[in-house]
Amino acid sequence: MRSAPLAPTKPRSPKANLTDRENSAASSATHVVEAAPKKVAASSIPPAPTSAEAFSCEEAEFMDAMQAYKKSSGRMFPTWSEVLEVLRDLGYQKAASVASGVTQTAETRATVSA
Repeated sequence: MRSAPLAPTKPRSPKANLTDRENSAASSATHVVEAAPKKVAASSIPPAPTSAEAFSCEEAEFMDAMQAYKKSSGRMFPTWSEVLEVLRDLGYQKAASVASGVTQTAETRATVSA
């Protein structure tokens, strides 16, 4: 058996669900205005570096290498593994690896810490 379609109802006001006592209390309540949070003065925030001369040579070299990687790979947001790959291509190594001449892998770290 098919039921008749429901007739559209007019929208209820937000106060429609309140009892009479709540309605009278809501209408007679005074609005409390809270103080706005203090804003930090713009002069206390150091400006972000925006030009190439604001970066060190190493930072500029890394940024250029990352831009070249993103362009060649077509990935705008490389994974951390890809960032490590770019760093290794630039010649960076762990300091402990350079001093001992041994590269640690996940397996050797687990063996050493156990």
